[in-house]
Amino acid sequence: MKQLLHASICLAILFAAATVRAASSPPKEEQLIQALASPDPQKVSDTLDRLVDYYPESTNAINAIVPLLKKPEMRRRAAVTLGKYHATLELEDVKLVFGLLRAYDSNEVMDGLKTLRALKEPDSITQVMVTNVLPLLHEKDAHILRDSCRTLAALGNKDIIPEIKPLLQDKRSDVRKDAQDAIAALSARP
Repeated sequence: MKQLLHASICLAILFAAATVRAASSPPKEEQLIQALASPDPQKVSDTLDRLVDYYPESTNAINAIVPLLKKPEMRRRAAVTLGKYHATLELEDVKLVFGLLRAYDSNEVMDGLKTLRALKEPDSITQVMVTNVLPLLHEKDAHILRDSCRTLAALGNKDIIPEIKPLLQDKRSDVRKDAQDAIAALSARP
């Protein structure tokens, strides 16, 4: 009787372990990529998070996410996810990210700036990115000014230092600090 009870307990433990393993195994990448075609924006958004979590090195995911930049309701989420992948995009796709820089919502603008900083683009596209960020140095929102400085520090060269210098006179110390940091980073470049 004790042996039967012991065997039953062992089987129950093995079954529970197998159930936990099955529940915790990640979904297949192909299934997640197919879910990006869902008409439900929330499902697509959740899928974008899951793709990055489960498949952080996936080039298949990048290729599936890029078309979402053309959908206005998904552009921001797609751009942020592509930034997390440090993707390299075609100029036409980067131009879609520029649309975020002209948004009314400052958080959307900052997501656009963070995305641009994270992308891995060739110099020719990086210069176009810098040109599109420079007008943001005239914004009134301190957060946008600060993120613009950070983005220019990551993407720019010494030639844009004069554009940033007026921010050294800004009344807000955090803006002055980010401008100073950007100028220092750009000055250190060859």
